[in-house]
Amino acid sequence: MAADRIYVASGYGLKLYVNRGHLSSTTGSAASGEPSASTAPPPGFARLVVLGHSGYVTFETLRWLRDVGAAFVHIDRDGKLVACTAGYGRDDARLRRAQALAATTGVGLELVRDLIQQKLHGQAAVLTALPDSDAATGARSAIDQGLAELTHAGTMQELRLVEAQAAREYFTAWSQVPVCFARVDQERVPEHWHTFGGRVSPVTSTNRLAANPANAILNYLFALIEAEASLACHAVGLDPGIGLLHTDQKARDSLALDLMEPIRPEAERYLLDLLDKNTFRARDFHEARIGNCRLQPPLTHRLAETMPAWRTLVAPIAETVARRLADAARIDPSPTPLTQANRRQSRATSRRSKKRQLTVPDPRPRTCKICGAEITTGGRVHCDDCLPGFRAEQQAWLCRRRPQSSRATSAGRRRPGPRRDGSPAPRRDDAPPPPPSRRQAASPPTSICSPTRCCL
Repeated sequence: MAADRIYVASGYGLKLYVNRGHLSSTTGSAASGEPSASTAPPPGFARLVVLGHSGYVTFETLRWLRDVGAAFVHIDRDGKLVACTAGYGRDDARLRRAQALAATTGVGLELVRDLIQQKLHGQAAVLTALPDSDAATGARSAIDQGLAELTHAGTMQELRLVEAQAAREYFTAWSQVPVCFARVDQERVPEHWHTFGGRVSPVTSTNRLAANPANAILNYLFALIEAEASLACHAVGLDPGIGLLHTDQKARDSLALDLMEPIRPEAERYLLDLLDKNTFRARDFHEARIGNCRLQPPLTHRLAETMPAWRTLVAPIAETVARRLADAARIDPSPTPLTQANRRQSRATSRRSKKRQLTVPDPRPRTCKICGAEITTGGRVHCDDCLPGFRAEQQAWLCRRRPQSSRATSAGRRRPGPRRDGSPAPRRDDAPPPPPSRRQAASPPTSICSPTRCCL
């Protein structure tokens, strides 16, 4: 669909401007001697995602994006959401006032309880895909205990404590999740890049500025979801900066982080599947001077293409929060511009549409396990160049494992036995003579090994 298209712009000296009524992007700087490349985004895109921190965007570009109904998202190289702009959908001050007062009333407490409950159920489902271990067992027990404590929590601080304790045990079970790199890059990859490790970065003592690729990918996915949550807040008429679970802080969309909580396990499930099915290259990541890990194109572009899936997940959550706040304040029912649920309910149809299953596209093509090259043939794990060598290694291994039968003929069949009267069995004239035994052979055979005959 055209509304699901994502246009990602990145590069040194990025410039976004409008030329003759069309959006154009240019990378490179003439002063630095780098070549300039001008491209135009495809028509009908819904998100303009800018990666990096060098360049500029003109005022005319922001106006052009507003006119075509596209949102502007800026993500730094460290995976942090910098800016997110979109027009307001519902402009009702009464709804925003009810949102600001909800943190001190019962409706805010119930909303946060439901969000954390959905998150814990999602984390419990993700743990079923992890290998059985003591850490995974402890995480399941911590989540079960957290679900039981949610019903008795009576303050926001108690709800935050339950969520934090469950998250600490949950990510402990992730510590040994492997990250596969191509065989040719094994010596270039640091040792701590081969596993998920801890969620806390040693650079900042928080989850910011991840020190390994797995956590860097997860932070990048969370930045994409945060952008979609902020856009959803604007669409339903909520203020993304006034949160419930997350306290108010400068330059942070606290409500967007609240809406992300039930979707975080879906991003973690997606990361687990990504690490299991893909072999990465060392050039996909870059280690900065301070030790943090950064993602490199084209991996960043392919991950950004998953934004429509996160938009589908965050839409009903944002509309539910807006509806419950509107009901508590006794104001007009909140519209549903994201899911169009009110419009579908107004249509009296006898046939119910089947619920579509959400599928997140794979951001990376299948790569070779040896050299890391892209594989276009489905169902294979080695490219055309590495496949003959891999088969030769497997054939040699089979030859060493399989003993040669002393009664086998050169055709791989057993010799005919004697007749009942004791006379030898007749042989055809054109039948080849039996091969000499190992003791009779003067030199080892030079034929190529096969599944039926071994040269060893």
